[in-house]
Amino acid sequence: MSHRSIFGAEAPGRHRWLFRAVLVVAGVGLGVVLAEIGLRTLGLAPPPGLFTVTEAEYQRIPGIFAPNQRATANPGTRFEHVTTINALGYRGSDFPREKPPGQVRVLFAGDSFTWGHNVDDDATTPARLQANLEARCVSAVVANAGMSGTTILAHEAMISRGLAIDPDVVILMYHENDIDELIYSRMWEQLSANRRTKSRFPLSLVYPVVRTSALWNLAQDARRRFHFRKQDTARTRDVARDAQEDSESESVQRARAEYRVRLEAIGTTLADTGIPFLFVTYPHPNSVTAGEGGRDYAWVTETARELGLSVLDLLPLLRNGPLTVEQAYLIPDDYHPSEAGHAFAATVIADYMTGEFGDTLSCAGAI
Repeated sequence: MSHRSIFGAEAPGRHRWLFRAVLVVAGVGLGVVLAEIGLRTLGLAPPPGLFTVTEAEYQRIPGIFAPNQRATANPGTRFEHVTTINALGYRGSDFPREKPPGQVRVLFAGDSFTWGHNVDDDATTPARLQANLEARCVSAVVANAGMSGTTILAHEAMISRGLAIDPDVVILMYHENDIDELIYSRMWEQLSANRRTKSRFPLSLVYPVVRTSALWNLAQDARRRFHFRKQDTARTRDVARDAQEDSESESVQRARAEYRVRLEAIGTTLADTGIPFLFVTYPHPNSVTAGEGGRDYAWVTETARELGLSVLDLLPLLRNGPLTVEQAYLIPDDYHPSEAGHAFAATVIADYMTGEFGDTLSCAGAI
C-alpha cells in the first residue's frame, strides 16, 4: 500500500470524528441555551442571590461578599426584601475604608440575627444602631459584618478582618443555634473551600459569566436544599443518639470548648488593641415565651462573663419589654427578629453602649 493511500484512507475517519465532536458540542450548547431561555421565560429558576468573594477580592476587602451587589429576596411574598452589598463587602450603604476625623465606627459581627434575615437593609440591628447613635450624639458608621448560617469560626475571622476599617467598638451577637452550627455546619470552612475552588483555572474564567445564569442558580438552589436536608438528617440522627443533644453529650461539650477558646481569643485580641468589646446574647422566640434560654443560652452568657467581657443579655429585656413575641419576631412563619425586634435590640444596645463606652463614643450623658 502506498504512502498516499494510507493517509487518504485515514483522513475521512478523522474528519468524521471531528464532525461528530462539533455536532455534540453544538448540541450541548444549544440545549443549554434553550434550557436557560425556558427557565427564564417560565420563571422556574430562583433569582440570582448574593455572591461571596473570590480569592483576589478576599485579599482586597474586609467583607465576605463580592462588592457592589444588590438583590431582591423572596419576591412576591411577605418576606420580600432588598439586600445591598457595599464596596467593602458588607451589607448596607457605602462608607470609605479610611475613617474620617470625628467619626465613630462599630464593627458588628454575628449570624442571621445580625445580618437581618428577611428584612431590608435599613431595618437590620446594625443599621438601626447606626441611626440610634447618630441621633444621640455622634457621627457613626456601624459595619454589618454578619452572615447567615455562621458561628464563631466566621465571627472570629470577620472581626479580625474588620480591624482594617479601624473600629472604635466591636460587637458580637450570639444566637441560640451557634453551638449547633459548630457541630453540624461550620460554614466558614465550606466558604473557604468554595472560594479557593472558584478562584482556580478554569472555573475562574467561567464563574463570572455563569453565576448570574438561571441554570447556575437552579443548581445552587438544589445544592443548598440537599445540604440542608443532609444537615437535618444528621441532626435527627445525632439527637436520637445523644438523647436530644443535652448539655452532657460529647459533641456539645466539644463545641462549647471550641466556642470558649475562640471567644476568649477575640476578647484578648481586642483588649490588646484597646478596642471595647460587647457580647450580646439574642434569644429564640421560644426562649422568650418560656422565660429561659435553650440548652446553651445560659452557658454562653455565663462563659462570656467569666472571660471578663461586657455582656448584654436581651432575654429578660425582650420578655419584660414593650413588644409581644409576635411583634418582636416574624413568627409563626420565621423565628428571626421583625423590624420592630431589630429596632428594639438596637435601642437597647445603644443605651448600653452610651453608658458603658460613653467616653469612646463621646456620648457620656447624652441619653
